[in-house]
Amino acid sequence: LDTVIGDFVVIMSPSLDPPELIPEVVEYAKTSNGVVFGVLKNRKGQGIFTRIGTKLFYWYAKKVLKLNMPENTTDLRVLSRKVVNAIIKIKESNRYLTLLSTYTGFSSETFHYTQKQGGRKKKKSFLRQLRFAKNIVVSNSIHPLRFVTFIGFTASLLNFLYLLYIVAIYILKDDIAEGWTTVSFQNASMFFMIFLILTVLSEYIGEILKESKSRPLYYVSDEKCSSVLVSDENRLNIVKDSHE
Repeated sequence: LDTVIGDFVVIMSPSLDPPELIPEVVEYAKTSNGVVFGVLKNRKGQGIFTRIGTKLFYWYAKKVLKLNMPENTTDLRVLSRKVVNAIIKIKESNRYLTLLSTYTGFSSETFHYTQKQGGRKKKKSFLRQLRFAKNIVVSNSIHPLRFVTFIGFTASLLNFLYLLYIVAIYILKDDIAEGWTTVSFQNASMFFMIFLILTVLSEYIGEILKESKSRPLYYVSDEKCSSVLVSDENRLNIVKDSHE
């Protein structure tokens, strides 16, 4: 993507995606001038557990993580020049092109198609798919840290309530076992402080994670004049004949 010069960039898996679709999907991309995602019409050949796991992951990514990931998306996609210019500004080690294409905020469309029959598709093991899903979640969301914050805050709140219970028992009860108040108060206080510290740390780590990405604060959608983009939509970077 750093070196391409076309007004539209087609990304595909040669062993699975039919090359004859390129003219059609490029014409389709011109109407959106953003991103076109290739989406499978069906997932034949996959086991029931894989299909269920895939649906659950896409639901989690869309509803919980608020990640705009088209379900059953493939490697086939078309990026306009504007989207390419925006994506190459993101310099991260773990980059998932589908998410970056939608993160930039440009319009997106889906292109439903059927992959080649008998294509050399490398099967991924369950652990590899699980690790891949983990990388997507951790690299593009602080939701796991938010979950840790919720657990830590809940635990600290329960320990604080238990401290109040201990104090109430000490004041209202006369027949208390020797040493119970001291040991219980000490343990509850320590766990309250530990979970409270974990809660604060997880929030700060989440903010540090977002800042460490160093993503651009904004992306330019349109320009009237530029050394990169052209204002005349009829001009193309790629021409059919060299003499043109």
